[in-house]
Amino acid sequence: MHLRLALSLVSMIACLTFATRGFAQVSHQFFDPSIEAAGMGGASIAAFWEENPNDHANPALMGFHKGLRYSYGTTQLVPELANDVHYTSHRILAGAWGVGVAMTGKPIKSVGRLRIDYGPTVFTDINGNDIGTFDPHEDLRSIAVGVSVFDLISSIRVAKGGDPLSFHHRFSLALGHAWKTYEADFGPLAPLGNGEGKGTDNDAGVLLRVAPFDQIGGTLRDANERMRWKWDVAGAYTRLDYLNDHAIVYGDSSADEILERRSIGASTMFTAALPNDGTGDLWFFATPSIRLGVAWEKIDVYDEGEKLGDEGNRIGAELSVLDMLYLRYGHVDGDAIGEEGNSFGVGFSLQYRSMIGVKGDYASSPRVSFFDPNATYDRWGLTFFLDPYRLMKKGAD
Repeated sequence: MHLRLALSLVSMIACLTFATRGFAQVSHQFFDPSIEAAGMGGASIAAFWEENPNDHANPALMGFHKGLRYSYGTTQLVPELANDVHYTSHRILAGAWGVGVAMTGKPIKSVGRLRIDYGPTVFTDINGNDIGTFDPHEDLRSIAVGVSVFDLISSIRVAKGGDPLSFHHRFSLALGHAWKTYEADFGPLAPLGNGEGKGTDNDAGVLLRVAPFDQIGGTLRDANERMRWKWDVAGAYTRLDYLNDHAIVYGDSSADEILERRSIGASTMFTAALPNDGTGDLWFFATPSIRLGVAWEKIDVYDEGEKLGDEGNRIGAELSVLDMLYLRYGHVDGDAIGEEGNSFGVGFSLQYRSMIGVKGDYASSPRVSFFDPNATYDRWGLTFFLDPYRLMKKGAD
């Protein structure tokens, strides 16, 4: 009963939009691993400033990533039914010189993973006798690559002894692509067919950022006697596969239809560089700045080029103080599986000279529940950060 209740509520609700089309959908395609994005209502495809870029929303964001990160996240999915149904993420992010890569078990299975774990389930025969224990789960393995074109060109010019592009602090054009593999195993007695399957998705995204006003450039941490400001605006577009011709289908038949989620989004960020003399222990662990970012996203669903419907709108904001404290708020309107309402989140980061650090995040976001109309997900994340380039440069100094 545990398995049937949990899988029915999580997986079948995730399939709600597509149930009338005769095939089922893996829950993974509706769960985003980014805790930061969850606190902002999921509005993240144009959120170029996030320390943990949400490559599952827009792989182009990886073009802005620098350093190495290990990011862990956990979410309890149906607490009213079971305590051991969780969504966990293990992500590895690496970036430098305008190129970033995010890995969750692809191309190497042992490097990262995303899993929906439905907890150990005891199977019984028709007489009620135990015949074994099984761990039903869904896994997602992905690799995302993003390139910030002007940053990459500037890095190449500097490596050759030249100067970076004069405008690379004011303009960014990022492109990205992601390859995803889904693997589901619900066991022989799963409520949806044989309960096993594999599938692949391909996602793509683009982001354009412009800074119409910039008094900071690349000198945010430098000593300065006055307040300085920067204003960034960005627009983004993504195309995310829902299913393709190797989609996971919980049954004996296979689906060859292609469903896509196409999103457009925009964001703006205001940065205030605080006056500072560049001395003091505080600036070893913090950045003398306050940032406010606001993001919006609109999502539509398409079937082989034909629009099926409007999945909804998302809007969110993040306030960052000294790159230590983060406050987030957002709203979800008309999500594909009925998750509507407000979200909020908090985060705390401690980094030493932007070279090494740790970051914790929490988010509360709306979810569907037959038992509580105001139900929310409680999502927790922990990230460890390392920038080898800065460490080597510091050692050389």
